[in-house]
Order: sequence, then C-alpha cells, then structure tokens
Amino acid sequence: MKEQPTYLHRPGDLPREELMLLAERTIKQYGGTKQAEVHFKFTCIYCGTRCTLQDANVLYEFGECAICGKQNEIAMGGFTLYVK
Repeated sequence: MKEQPTYLHRPGDLPREELMLLAERTIKQYGGTKQAEVHFKFTCIYCGTRCTLQDANVLYEFGECAICGKQNEIAMGGFTLYVK
C-alpha cells in the first residue's frame, strides 16, 4: 500500500510558473546572476519539512527531502534570495 501525502503547501507558496517568473524578475532586480541567486524551497508532503534545493537558480521537477528521504514533485514552492 502506497503512503499517502499528509502535508499541504505552505501559505504564500506559488505554482511553478509563477514562482519561476517571480524568481527571474527578482534576480534581474538585484543585478543579475552575478549579484543575486535564488534557492528554491518546497514543503515535503510526507513529513512537512521545508526543503531547500542546493543548486542556485534551478527549479527541479522533483526534490528529495533531506529528513525523510522521500521524493516530492515540486508543484508549488518559494525561494530564498541571496545577494552578494
């Protein structure tokens, strides 16, 4: 029997398309990729952990939770901005 997801997305999370557009605009606003980078985040639907993708400026279709190790489809999320 397959485990059912328990946790929902967090308030403020955006669908992938909107998230990418906002990230692109934000990076451009802060001087481009030489000055700013984003790390996308998602909530693990199995354990509720907020996970951050390691690679800057890349939104993968799937992410692995660092706590429970389960694969999550990244349908919605957010990001953290780092300015150099």
